[in-house]
Amino acid sequence: MLAEDELDKSILAAVGNAIAWIFKPLGWGEWQAAVASITGLVAKENIVGTLGILYGGGDETVYQALGAVFTQISGYSFLVFNLLCAPCFAAIGATRAGRSERRARSMSRQSRALHTLTRRVFALLTMALPFCKSPDASK
Repeated sequence: MLAEDELDKSILAAVGNAIAWIFKPLGWGEWQAAVASITGLVAKENIVGTLGILYGGGDETVYQALGAVFTQISGYSFLVFNLLCAPCFAAIGATRAGRSERRARSMSRQSRALHTLTRRVFALLTMALPFCKSPDASK
């Protein structure tokens, strides 16, 4: 296991830093959150495990570390994005096995496009919530 100061030099950190810019508009552009979302494609519970490992070191608890990294809105954005993300690879494979090859390819492309669009839009909308105050909110 890597020491806490060595995590930033790992292969996972290199991959995360390469893709973290994609998630910046969603409010969570840190490499740790980016790779947690990617590992969630294997299985959704991997998101929790990855965050626990990456934020579990140090003097604070995992919850305190996550609270320091995510605001309430960026945390909701992270949750919305991952809840609307494509299911795990096993579920995708099982769905594909139940369809004809031609229909499976067509449905797979449409499904991926819809998932990508939907999760980005809803995660961006979640980030916009604080700016959607009613005119009476200042009173």
